[in-house]
Amino acid sequence: MTERKKIGLEDLLPTTEKVLERAVHVSVNDSYIQALAQRITEFFSYFHDSLEIKGDDLKVDLQLIFVRNVVNFSFWPDPHKSRWMVKYFKNDCSYTNGGYDALEFCFERALKEEGTKVLSPNFLTHITEGQTKFLFRGWQETEIPMLYERIQCLKNVGSVLLGEFKGKYLNVVEAAEFDAVKLVDLIAEKFASYYDVARFHSMRVPFFKRAQLCARDTDLILRRYGKNGLKNIDKLTAFADYKVPQILRELNVLEYSESLKETIQRKKQILRDDPMEVEIRAATVQAVERIRQFHNGKYLSSEIDSLLWKMTQEWDFKETYHRTRTIFY
Repeated sequence: MTERKKIGLEDLLPTTEKVLERAVHVSVNDSYIQALAQRITEFFSYFHDSLEIKGDDLKVDLQLIFVRNVVNFSFWPDPHKSRWMVKYFKNDCSYTNGGYDALEFCFERALKEEGTKVLSPNFLTHITEGQTKFLFRGWQETEIPMLYERIQCLKNVGSVLLGEFKGKYLNVVEAAEFDAVKLVDLIAEKFASYYDVARFHSMRVPFFKRAQLCARDTDLILRRYGKNGLKNIDKLTAFADYKVPQILRELNVLEYSESLKETIQRKKQILRDDPMEVEIRAATVQAVERIRQFHNGKYLSSEIDSLLWKMTQEWDFKETYHRTRTIFY
């Protein structure tokens, strides 16, 4: 029997290009690519890619971004349900936020206010439903979506860290020789919740959204501590999720078929691996890559992605985003 070829980050761009060539529901409008790319320079004059982590221990900060990224997915609410939100105080001000901001605070609250050993692989391996609910408790008792899946992701990451990396994410980074490509591939191979490979007809399509995001965050943490960053950080692509394609569509970079437009407008869920869903993500990756190429590599694809994502947090959208309930974004 022929051994199945491993699929890795190096396969991402060529396979998403093939998806786009066969796509029925999504296309990239190159004339608007040029218009957006020309605006990118202005945006980057005031945008700086950074992390809101203010620790004083490299190993702890790396552990934090790794564990946090394990559960960084799917924050949108089901129809007729309230959005998961967390209320907290910062600098003598009260905030109520959802999404990634709320996730950040949940870990900050657990570590700094409650002394929960949420970064300990022993704790994670045996985390209970009650402990997970308490960790992610929201405002007005709204439960975080996909609670069960988040429990399983935390258990898996704790178990693998203990079993293969002596409990420390830093050992994962060292095993990957501080190389972004090797790190993404290693994370995706060893940790089930990071293995973000879609199916498109007979093709396997790697996206590795959260594994790539983790590599990007790792690079930023290392540099913040005055260390060399990861090698091959320029090989990271866009982190294909549901927010970045939303703004690319808003800016006419992505064009959708009428059936896809109607599905999204009616807020109907699109199943993972549905051709519509894979086409959206593949087109997102390729659109960001074309923006990078327009600037001859002056900006990294990961930087362009981060800029676009930041814009989504402040944008008043006319169109909503596609809804696919998945642990991968």
